[in-house]
Amino acid sequence: MNLTIENIIKIIQADHEKLGIILNSGASVAEIADFEQAMEIKLPKDMRTFYEFTNGFYSDDNIFNIIPLYEMIENGKSDVLPPNDFDFAEYSIYCDMWTISVKDEYTYTIYNTAQTEMTLTDSLSEFLDVFLNEGLIHGIYNWTETIEKRNLANKSPE
Repeated sequence: MNLTIENIIKIIQADHEKLGIILNSGASVAEIADFEQAMEIKLPKDMRTFYEFTNGFYSDDNIFNIIPLYEMIENGKSDVLPPNDFDFAEYSIYCDMWTISVKDEYTYTIYNTAQTEMTLTDSLSEFLDVFLNEGLIHGIYNWTETIEKRNLANKSPE
């Protein structure tokens, strides 16, 4: 089943306490506009829907967090990331980051900042589904390793 962001939001609404997730209040239209202006980017539609539901969240799982829009603004545009990229998730107080690279309102990729050449997904729903079902270590990190191994196996020898 291909989960939509609306499906993921329903799961989080129902299970956030059991999952050890503390939700922030949803972002207002003004907060989203402030983010888009400050970061010089338009949020993809599904990210906008997610942030309208919750302006980020904090989890007990290895201090993994979806970063609130205001915190991304406070952090400012990165000098090391390409212009249309911004960090949206972090763990253990910014020890590791996950970044969105926006192409347009509907097209983007998510990658781990340490793995900039390797796309994890082009779906916020998939990213959150992996985290919600398997957690950070057994979910997102194992998923990253699986993709990395597959990419290495698919590379042709030079």
